[in-house]
This record gives sequence, C-alpha cells and structure tokens, in this order.
Amino acid sequence: FTIGGRRTQSGLYRVTYTGEESTSPAEKIEASSEVAKLRDARHKLESFHGEPQAGAIEAAWPYLGHEDRFLRFAARIAVEHQPLKQWQSKALSEQDPRALITAMVALARVAGAQHPDEAGARELQSKIVEALGRVDWQSLDEQGRLELLRAYGLAFTRLGSPSAEIKKTVAERFAPLFPSQSQFVDRELCQLLVYVEAPGVVAKTLDLLDKAPTQEQQIHYAFCLRGLESGWTLDQRRRYFNWFNQAAAHRGGMSFGGFLANIRNAAIQTLSADEKAALAETLAAPPEKIDPAEAIQREFVQKWTVDELLPHVDDQLTGRNFERGREIFGAALCFKCHRFANDGGIIGPDLTGVGRRFNSRSIVESLIEPSRVISDQYQATQFLTDAGQTVVGRIVNLNGDNIMIITNMLDPSSQTQLKRGQIELMRPSPLSMMPEGLLDRFTKEEILDLIAYLRSGGDPNAPEFAAAGK
Repeated sequence: FTIGGRRTQSGLYRVTYTGEESTSPAEKIEASSEVAKLRDARHKLESFHGEPQAGAIEAAWPYLGHEDRFLRFAARIAVEHQPLKQWQSKALSEQDPRALITAMVALARVAGAQHPDEAGARELQSKIVEALGRVDWQSLDEQGRLELLRAYGLAFTRLGSPSAEIKKTVAERFAPLFPSQSQFVDRELCQLLVYVEAPGVVAKTLDLLDKAPTQEQQIHYAFCLRGLESGWTLDQRRRYFNWFNQAAAHRGGMSFGGFLANIRNAAIQTLSADEKAALAETLAAPPEKIDPAEAIQREFVQKWTVDELLPHVDDQLTGRNFERGREIFGAALCFKCHRFANDGGIIGPDLTGVGRRFNSRSIVESLIEPSRVISDQYQATQFLTDAGQTVVGRIVNLNGDNIMIITNMLDPSSQTQLKRGQIELMRPSPLSMMPEGLLDRFTKEEILDLIAYLRSGGDPNAPEFAAAGK
C-alpha cells in the first residue's frame, strides 16, 4: 500500500510476516467468565423493569454502586419500578457514595413523578440535599462528580424550586469548586450555580466565556446566564451582550442564528428599564466584522520558520500539556474553521486524524506555510471582474446568474455577490484561505503543545502527553 500525496512524504509498503506462529484465521474469542457474569447480572436486573416484583430491591440494591454504569443504571431502573415506601428510607441512609448518588437520582425521578404536595416535596428535597452533602467531592472521579451534580439538578427540577436556605447551602458547597480542571464538570457546575444564584457566578462564567476555545463551550456559558436576573453589574451586562456581537462569526446550520437570537432575547427580558437604557448602545450595536489579521489578540513573538521549529518538534514532543494545546488551538482560531475531536467549525477540513496521516514536517509546514499545499476540496477561487476588481474566496452558492463568495473564513456572513457577466477571469487561487503568520504570536512551548494536540487526535492519554522518559 502507499501513503502520501499532495506534496507530503510518500511511501510504498509491503507487509509480510516472518515467524513460527500460525497465520490461519484466529478462532472466535469467547467472552470471559467475568464478562458473562456481568451480562447475566444485567439481564437479571432488567427482568425487574416494568412492574413491582418481590425481591427486586434486594437483588438490585448491591448494584447501585457498581463501577459499570450499565449495571448501575439497570439497577436504578429496577428500584424505580418498586413502591417508593419500600426503599425511600434505605436510599436516604445509603453510605456508599456512588450508590447514594444513584439512589438519590432514583428518588428524585420517582417522587417527582408522583406529584407530592408542596410541603412534602420540599421536605423530601431537603432530605435529598442533606444526603448528597455527605458525599466527599474529592473522593469522586470526573464521572462521579458529573453524576453528583446531576442528582442535585434532578432534585430541583423534579421537586420544585429550592428554598433560599437550600440555595445558600448548595452555593457555599460548590462555588469554591468552580471553575474546576474539567470542561465537562464546569458545564454542570455553571448550570447549578446559576440556578441557585451563587454570588460571583456571573464573573466566573464570563471569564470562562472569554477563554472557551470552541463556539460550543461559549454558547453553553452564554445559555446558562441568559435567565439570571441578579448578581450583575452594568459592565458585566455589557460584556455579556458584546459577546453576541462577536458570536455573529460563529457558524452552524440554518437555525443556528435563530438559536443565538433566542438566547440573547431571553437575556434582554431579564433587564430592568434602567438597564435597557444604559445598555442601549450595546444592544443596538451591529455584529462585528472580523479581520483575520487582527483576530488573534496577542503580542507578536517572532516570525517562525519550518527550519526553526522542526528540530524542536522532533526532540521535544513528550511531556506536553494537553489542555494548553487545546487552548492554543482555540486561540489560534483553528476551531473557527476546523473540526477536531467533535468540536469546531466545518468550513475547513476535519483535523482529528492529521496525526495519523501526516508526519511532523508536513504538519509544521501546513501551519507555517499554508499555501505550500492546498487541498482541491478547500481551494479558494480568484475572480477578476470587468471593472478590474479582484475577489478571492470560497463559492458558497450558485443561483442562476449570481455567484455568492465567502471572502473571510472567520466571518462567513461576509459574502460578495458577483454576476457571471461581470467575470472576465476565474481560476484557482494559489493562496490558502488560512492566513499566514498564525503561529507568530505564540511561544515555542505553546506551539509544541499545539502540535502535540494535533498529533493526539484529541486523546489526553496520547504518548505526546506522557511524562518524559516514560
């Protein structure tokens, strides 16, 4: 088989085997006895789904804290189908952290569906919050923390808005933990802390909104803040609504702009008359137009070349920082156009697999000299009109006599319309739509983390992030 193409390093390989082991097709591998036991246990738990059955609680309870989430969920559903009075007290007194969290999820789901009176719902909600308060946050892994936060959320959505006292308790517990070192935990913490109106949550969320490398993360934080009425300063309000003007450059499907508008409109509804008057200029401001040359708000470091960077890439691509690599991918505006590990834009090629397809030199060359090799799938077109105008961009729509062209990849709404009769010359552009000099505002260490991130395919456990010498 062959590899390479488009001016990258090519190679021809023939794979053979030399050895004493048989090359005949392997026999079918049977599941281990342990796997078979777990599967049988899940099937047994699933037999209790649907209706009350004798012995269901006793059979399911030991699995509420099982490390396998499929068994854990199957056990929870089995418990949920049994009469609440038979297991409510047992759930509230559970001591195992994982089992307790699972039991509280079940309790909130079942009790909420039975529509208790307001006093009964508040009493049960208070007991659930008290029980969840026994869980040691530091002892939980990321999945456990997500499930704990989910349990709190269910207690509030299923059993009604919590009292001021409960809100205060939850805010005091989780506000010091926000932000964390996990983007997924931060998403849930943000939702919960906004819901309980925790002091300081606006400032922390706006900071995350500014730093989030992907439009998906940014939109999540903007969405969380949309209905919060208290805890704002005017400057924070202005900062929040300015984000929507910048977000006009984000891209998505046909409904994408409408969703952003709905978030913005919901936030406007929380403003007082005085706030609306004070923010009138901000609210009326048009969407920002993005100049690729000015989009990266960083100081110039140096004009990097392939020959300068490549030796460092070859020698220093271990022990790198995954999170910083991801941050630099966002800061360099890569997420604006490129998809990577299920995040980012769709105008440019998906870069998730570049580490498996290209060697270090090809990656460095593409970053520093984007016009060296241009895929015909993403090549821009150069137009020369009869008026002497030159237009360079990607054709996005051909409608009869009209041609619509995106001239700025960072601002897809910035389009130029040409009529076919105006065009004297149309040819592939020799220049990439990816601007040159994107790395010139980053240090060597930051660039190495970025390249490690690209090579990893989005896997934080990739060899590039292992400690040096391991």
